[in-house]
Amino acid sequence: MVVIRGVARTGLREEAVMRAVRGALAAVHRENADVSVSFVTDREIARLNSRYRATRGPTDVLSFGNGEGSDLGDVVISPAAARRKARAYGESYRSYLHRIIVHGILHLAGYDHEREGAAARMERLEQKILSRTAT
Repeated sequence: MVVIRGVARTGLREEAVMRAVRGALAAVHRENADVSVSFVTDREIARLNSRYRATRGPTDVLSFGNGEGSDLGDVVISPAAARRKARAYGESYRSYLHRIIVHGILHLAGYDHEREGAAARMERLEQKILSRTAT
């Protein structure tokens, strides 16, 4: 089951968010996995960032994997931080938000970008998913 919270904060329709989530889950062969995507304020994500990453201030996306059974975990996104990053990268807000939804799901599925080879694999898969699920 996919649960989406706070989508009104994004300016996107829930169907667009669901398409990104379902596309990412299908790409990692976890179509039936349970996952939540929550859109929160900068203040809320800054609190989570401080608590779980010991990093001060807001970030655009955090992933909290459960790794148990069908429950992949939770993706938490700050639309305000995503808007700032999109502007800094010269990317549309919609496109960037779509990208970080997919990115967060891939982290839940065990992908990372800490090592060079792993980063390249994750980026290729991310691009493949984005090309299939573009809004």
